[in-house]
Amino acid sequence: GRRPLLRDDGLLSGDEETARDSPARRLSILEGEHEELKKQVETERVELVKVRANLEMECERRLQEARALAESVQESRQRALAAEEAANQQSKDASNRLQLLQERLR
Repeated sequence: GRRPLLRDDGLLSGDEETARDSPARRLSILEGEHEELKKQVETERVELVKVRANLEMECERRLQEARALAESVQESRQRALAAEEAANQQSKDASNRLQLLQERLR
């Protein structure tokens, strides 16, 4: 886990008496904590880059799935229209044959 770099009251963690007694020591502590914070920020940045890459891959996968589904729906619609047209033509043909038979029977 991460340790807080500053206490709630704003004072540095660590040997505060020495830091008060020596500006150089205080600067050294600040520099050390600054380096630690930079490492922590870089680690989090790397983690976020990984998360972003994973999210982008997931979005791309879902987009491809949606496109495939839309294409499938479109193909099904075209097949249904073709079947409907064929059925309508068969119905017309049957109606015409029936009409011819009725005329022959008269």
